[in-house]
Amino acid sequence: MQHEVVVVDLAQFARTAALRIARSIETSVRERGECLIALPCGPLIGRVYDELAELQLPWGEVEFFFTDERCVPIAHPACSYNVAQDRLFSAPRIGNDGVHRIEAERPNHAQTAEFYETQLPERFDLVLLEVGMDGHVASLFPNSPAFDVTDKRVLVVETVQKPVHRITLAPAMLASARELFVLAAGRDRADAVARALQPEGDVRQLPARLAKDGLWILDRYAAANRDRVAAAE
Repeated sequence: MQHEVVVVDLAQFARTAALRIARSIETSVRERGECLIALPCGPLIGRVYDELAELQLPWGEVEFFFTDERCVPIAHPACSYNVAQDRLFSAPRIGNDGVHRIEAERPNHAQTAEFYETQLPERFDLVLLEVGMDGHVASLFPNSPAFDVTDKRVLVVETVQKPVHRITLAPAMLASARELFVLAAGRDRADAVARALQPEGDVRQLPARLAKDGLWILDRYAAANRDRVAAAE
């Protein structure tokens, strides 16, 4: 499958992403009766949540999961669930009924990861990812030992970025999604984006390549190093 790149000005970024996510949700519900979606950490997703919360979608058929979670208290601003609860699940038409969160604030991280694995579907319909400056996605950083684990779908990891203790979906679980959407904005992401979309490269060194064949929604700065982009008109 060939990747698709959509490039927009930052002012239109969140709305564009929300509409593409909405289209994917509607298609999944129409074809399979549900949409199983994994939500990311990152600086962009909050604004996308704001846009999604305004849309009339078959929310009752959507189940929400998370690609990863920081091992911090639930009220901590770095908590992925906290952001999603505040800006998406708090909408009356959405609510918390279909939410499966990673309870990473619990002290036994291994036990939390094992329990979360029992909540996962065999395959996600849609996985959302944000790209870090170093090309990481979820809590899979370059040269992470997570790439050597093949018998688990949820992993406890220590990262080079604070908060260092995290729980993340394994690479194979992310890559198996029916659709992968990647969000990136800012000139500091341009190099990682360009490298991730090259025909050849090592996914261990640049984890964003897990989603190489997905839909990439970029602002013009994040797309600056790309030779070929599909500009949104």
